[in-house]
Amino acid sequence: MVFKREKAHRIYYEGYSEPEVGVEAELPEPPAEFPGVQEEFPEAQAEPSKERPESSHSIKTDMKRSEDTEVLLKAVASLYRNSKYSDLTIVCGDERFPVHQNIVCPRSEFFAKACDGGFPESATREIHLPDDDPLVVEKTIQYLYTLDYSYSPAEKANKNATISTARRQTVRQAEKAQTEESQYPDPLFFHIWVYALADRLLINGLKTLAREYFHESLQRYLNSRDFGNAVEDVYSLTPPEDRGLRDLVIQVTLDNMRTLRQTGALRDDIFRKVPDFAIDLCIARINRDIPPSSFCYTY
Repeated sequence: MVFKREKAHRIYYEGYSEPEVGVEAELPEPPAEFPGVQEEFPEAQAEPSKERPESSHSIKTDMKRSEDTEVLLKAVASLYRNSKYSDLTIVCGDERFPVHQNIVCPRSEFFAKACDGGFPESATREIHLPDDDPLVVEKTIQYLYTLDYSYSPAEKANKNATISTARRQTVRQAEKAQTEESQYPDPLFFHIWVYALADRLLINGLKTLAREYFHESLQRYLNSRDFGNAVEDVYSLTPPEDRGLRDLVIQVTLDNMRTLRQTGALRDDIFRKVPDFAIDLCIARINRDIPPSSFCYTY
């Protein structure tokens, strides 16, 4: 019995058996299975076949597509603020931004309806945004062409753009906390304004990007009074049904409650000025400790 196992093992691993006398040895195909061998020699089980490596042709094709995509993105970005081939103008205050319908309309349902909905804009080829900050509008257009936008207070100062009356009221405390030299809005607030405009213009990708930038900025203000001012702007510039920034400030507040209270960044007066924030924070804090039951009633 032991001899048979050893012989089977030899045949399985070495791929041959002892030939009969006078007969030329042939190399048989390895047997698919030997009863008892797998149990005796578990290491004899066949290794799983490895996937075939990706061919060099496929790799080159992917690289070529990546290069072509990069060229296309650069070509589209080169049209930003370029009046050549422009067939639409966005007017904001004294600023006029030449744009291209085939670029801005597919990315914004607002612009698409303005151009295709039988409104006067479809005939005049001009869309007016009188109540918005020109720099915020410019950065919105920049995103439509480049999938990104940039901002610094110095850039705002150089353009000598003014904040609209409504927005000046919402960031009044933030402006008071700043010196005369740095009276232009911090990126923390600018990202809120971009998000709010993107919401009205129905540009979801820009909302996502502005939310990411705002989150990064908000983390740097956990010991600043501007944290509370940002909360005021979020709740005054975004509609109640849009939870993008509202849920974000609630989450950041819950995660950093002790720091915010100890540094004075989260003051009592914030809850009185922004009652919706106080309610959202209270509900979120309770739900974190005691998740609501699926059978709870709403009164």
